[in-house]
Amino acid sequence: MQFARYLSRFAAPLLLTFALYGCGNNGAETQTGALSVRFSQGGQQVSPPHKAAADNIVVNDLKIVLGGIQLISTTGDTIVFKSDDPFVALLWGDGDSHDLGAIPFPVGDYLCTIYQIKQATVADTAIYNGFPELQDKSVYCAGYVDDADSTFEWASDLAFVRTMDHDTVRVRAGDTAEINFVIDPELWYDDGYGGKYDPRHLIGAGTYEKIDSNIVSTLQIDVL
Repeated sequence: MQFARYLSRFAAPLLLTFALYGCGNNGAETQTGALSVRFSQGGQQVSPPHKAAADNIVVNDLKIVLGGIQLISTTGDTIVFKSDDPFVALLWGDGDSHDLGAIPFPVGDYLCTIYQIKQATVADTAIYNGFPELQDKSVYCAGYVDDADSTFEWASDLAFVRTMDHDTVRVRAGDTAEINFVIDPELWYDDGYGGKYDPRHLIGAGTYEKIDSNIVSTLQIDVL
């Protein structure tokens, strides 16, 4: 079961450290395995023909600013995979993925993950200067509709912290467990009535809010 426990366009940032840590350590030596995390883009979808606000949406440039990732174990320990020093997940098309890398990780069973999507501010120097399209934004999306001549691009200032339950991530000594954040941007354009918003025309009452809501509700975490 997956659900949002907290959502706000201006959610307070996660208080994370720059190093891997756990709480509840009894002082005994801790065995470690490894954990690998990636973000990937799901397949392209075609709008149902009876409501063709947009027939075919292809995303070929997607950037998401992330503030942190934490995993919570069956014993209640919270382990940080990434710090709150922001980083950018970069995706370019169907089946593309962006590995965040693998690090030594305490042996254990992890039942849920906390992640944060945040706006890139001027204080985030590397992102702010390196990705002008993400200045004061959290999500940038570009591609085309129906044919390569009908291009679109947009950005959102959505910010939230979410806790998601998922299949148990089992980290074992000497092995590498993997989790994959699956992002299908075409699901972001679902209008709720069997069609899709045309991303070239996002202006309209509630449209951005609906897409922001879809961004949150459609993300999946796969345990590999």
